[in-house]
Amino acid sequence: MKNITFILMVGLLIFSSSIKAQNTTSLDNLLDRLSENHLGSVTDVFTNEEIEVLKIYFYNKNTIDEKSSLLPDIRIATTQAVQVVIAANINPVDLESIEELLPSPLENFEGAGFTIQTSSHLAFIIDNANLVWMRNLLTGEYTPLGNLLNVPKNHSITGLERLTGPQGTLYGISTNGKGSSALLQIDTITWEATIIGYPNLILPINLGRDADDNLYTVDIDNDKFYRLNLSTGDVTEIGDIGFDANFGQGMTYDPDTDKLLLTAFNNDLFDSELREVNINTGYSTSLGTIVPGTLMQFGWGSMYDRDILGSEDNFLNDFNFYPNPAKDFITLNSSTIIDIVEIYSLLGQKLITNKIESTNSVLNISHLPTGNYILKVISIKETGTYKLVKH
Repeated sequence: MKNITFILMVGLLIFSSSIKAQNTTSLDNLLDRLSENHLGSVTDVFTNEEIEVLKIYFYNKNTIDEKSSLLPDIRIATTQAVQVVIAANINPVDLESIEELLPSPLENFEGAGFTIQTSSHLAFIIDNANLVWMRNLLTGEYTPLGNLLNVPKNHSITGLERLTGPQGTLYGISTNGKGSSALLQIDTITWEATIIGYPNLILPINLGRDADDNLYTVDIDNDKFYRLNLSTGDVTEIGDIGFDANFGQGMTYDPDTDKLLLTAFNNDLFDSELREVNINTGYSTSLGTIVPGTLMQFGWGSMYDRDILGSEDNFLNDFNFYPNPAKDFITLNSSTIIDIVEIYSLLGQKLITNKIESTNSVLNISHLPTGNYILKVISIKETGTYKLVKH
């Protein structure tokens, strides 16, 4: 009986050693895979079981020193991409949790996005298949807008940034993940891209600006911070960002504090941080881990002040217009005199201004490209805003 027990114990020890060796090998393989460059989501590279192994490894390895952020009470619109993919907000002064909205209906990784500060309270997102989406900042609801056209072959948009002012130009940066990248100017009515130039970058992962509308990006291949020339797409290296960046991540400018921020995936922590970049040196400092102890990833981030957002729509009493969607003309009817009618792009660009001074009128929109617009109707006492679709 003792001999049988001894044999069983030896067998168990051998089996246990074998499992331990397999786990060690498995962890080594996971770390080797993590050391490679990856554009999209963590879940594209690791299974849920593998993620748990890495979370335990990095939790034990790193002692995270959480720092309080002294930023104003604003929000960073983003998408949480690791667990349930969900539209979310990051509160820069409270990184302990994120504000979750609706689950994302997108099949592809949300690699780039930006917000606009208008009554339309919208975010625009371009996923890794170069599909364009509009998202309501208040509800998280998505609306498809079609394909982004003229993107270089095999490239995905990894960063978006809009310059200041109501006529602010939208720029994007793209890469094929293999050494080819492009700086693009994007028409937000037709969603067509124009190639400005080809930066000499391997994996530019985001796009941001400063108060003077200089554009910046981070290359996750060499962890360097660069300034981009708006006319040629050429880059100037500024410096090392100070951490091992990997996977999709975002960049956003906060005009209230004059800070350029990263929703950064730090490979050394295997987790996401909010980091502040020094635009003169390129070096970034951590403002804290986003939801410590819970692996999250944010492929883009864009500042907005939700306190200035209005209600979903602001309607006038006894006013209507038709048809909607429309092709060439819309008819306006009101019980009170309409003074002025204006049509804006979703980014706040004023495209049409007509003085009406009547209770009814017909407005010619035949020259507008197909797309979504904001109709603004101004009377003596009230102003109303409406969503207009042009076929």
